[in-house]
Amino acid sequence: MSFIVMTDTNSDIIYPYVEKHDIKIIYMPYFIDGQELFSDLGRSSCTQEFYAHMRSGITPTTALLTKDQYIDYFEPYLKARQDILFVSFSENLSNSIEQAKMAIAELSETYPDNRVVLCDSHTISFTEAMMAIKAAQLRAEGKTIDETAKWIEDNRMCYQSWFAVDDLVYLKRGGRLSSSAAMFGTMLDIKPILNITPDGRIVSTMKVKGRKKALRTLLDKFEEWSVDKSCAAILDADCRSDADFLESELKNAYPDIQIHRIPVGPVICTHCGPGTIALVFPSKPRA
Repeated sequence: MSFIVMTDTNSDIIYPYVEKHDIKIIYMPYFIDGQELFSDLGRSSCTQEFYAHMRSGITPTTALLTKDQYIDYFEPYLKARQDILFVSFSENLSNSIEQAKMAIAELSETYPDNRVVLCDSHTISFTEAMMAIKAAQLRAEGKTIDETAKWIEDNRMCYQSWFAVDDLVYLKRGGRLSSSAAMFGTMLDIKPILNITPDGRIVSTMKVKGRKKALRTLLDKFEEWSVDKSCAAILDADCRSDADFLESELKNAYPDIQIHRIPVGPVICTHCGPGTIALVFPSKPRA
């Protein structure tokens, strides 16, 4: 029996993939000057406008979804007697997933004949989207919800996202960098390279000097960790020329590689800032 595949906008998934694979979306909110807003999955210029707001000095904020909001997303499908496979971002990055679990527990009592199966991707951004897309592909192949959930659980370590930020103030705001480290890092043009741990936490794994070295380091990580040199995704938050550079270097090395170009969504960008760039790909298991 078929089932619903669902993910959230913290996956930075864009509309063409949602439409092609029939993936349902939970919209994570962000706020500008007190106004609640949601990603439109890249269908308009609002993401570029968001970058411009941040560059002008506006500080957006984010908020977790409540149990009741998750219920509002899940319940229509359960009422229609459909099961849901929800590929979520890492529970170690937000208490929002705990709210989702509470919603699922409550709904299981109201709708005992149908299920919401939560698959924690142990990651965020487009690595999460890749898993949701794979889940939809497995569904199209006739896999059951349990078979698909097991595939996600067995393979979620086999996706990596390496990224660099441009302005350290955003890592300082998020508590991932001390004020003094941010100040001296900015003075010395130090760029932290960030990765996601196996338990789904964002950490700075190394520091390099200068933007070009940061971009080269992302390419080095692709060489070191990628198991499939035929595909990769490049995400950028208003730094198109840097993304063009990564794409050119990858295509020069691997002429047949398929490159997905994805904008960093507003919720992720709130925490990492304009100028963030990431290279995402299937990989050896995260360790």
